[in-house]
Amino acid sequence: MSKKDKSLSNVTLSRSKSAEIDSSIRTIKKVVIFFLVIFTAVAIYSIKQSKEKKDDKNLVGYTLKDEKLVDSCNLISVEGFYLGKGALKGEVHYIFQAEKNGEKSNNVDVPEKEIEIVYVSSNNSTEKPGTVKAYTRTYTKEDKNKVLKTQSRYFYKAYIPQGTIKDCGELTTDSENNDE
Repeated sequence: MSKKDKSLSNVTLSRSKSAEIDSSIRTIKKVVIFFLVIFTAVAIYSIKQSKEKKDDKNLVGYTLKDEKLVDSCNLISVEGFYLGKGALKGEVHYIFQAEKNGEKSNNVDVPEKEIEIVYVSSNNSTEKPGTVKAYTRTYTKEDKNKVLKTQSRYFYKAYIPQGTIKDCGELTTDSENNDE
């Protein structure tokens, strides 16, 4: 083989090795992208499951089937505020008192996921500002044996004007206060 033939064969050999390396890199990129997509999907699913469990451990897998109005009462204004808002063990809670037929309730403590706040103006004719409506919500779920399970929860809708929620900061329970 002449010197010129040897140099051409090296060029041909280099091009084929380069093509193999390019092909390997493309394959590796595809595998990495595939695993990134799978990892992202698993992470999103895990976050969603974690959020559902955090929202209400006892209602995971249940769907809302029914909501019925139980009662409607007037909220009691304390220093111009209808609701108090604070954090209890890292979860937002609202506190209020209601009055109906001259009888006042004890303080009602409601986690944020169990209350809807509807801001209404004082001239609203549909919903009177300073009222709260209590509902029972029925949730259902079919278990592994195809048996329908149900759970009920109270849910509140508070109709208040803007600026009538007092920030109470960190909240404590009675048992925490007694330990001090």
